[in-house]
Amino acid sequence: MKKKFQVYDHPTRYTMPSSKKGQVHLIDLAANDLHGECSCEHFQCVLMPRLTKALAEGYEPMFPDEYRCKHLILIREQVTTIFIAALNATTEISSHNTNE
Repeated sequence: MKKKFQVYDHPTRYTMPSSKKGQVHLIDLAANDLHGECSCEHFQCVLMPRLTKALAEGYEPMFPDEYRCKHLILIREQVTTIFIAALNATTEISSHNTNE
C-alpha cells in the first residue's frame, strides 16, 4: 500500500506520515538545486551533510537517488506518475507550423 502524501504549501512541497506513529515528514522536491530535501532524521543527519559537501565541491551524483531518502524517492515517483498520467490524458499537442 502506498503511503498517502499531501501538498503542503507549494506544488513542490509535500507532507507524508512517518512509519513512526504521530510523526509527519516535510518533503521539498525543489530544494538543493532540485535534489530535494526531507525532514526525516536519516536525510537531515546522514544524507544532507553528504549532499551539501557534494554540491559545494561541484560533484554531480552518479545515481539520481544517491542523496535521497526513501521519502524523497517515493514522493518523486508518485508525483512523476501523476504527471505522466496527466500528460497521457492530454489530447492537444502544440506543434510548430512547418509551412513557414
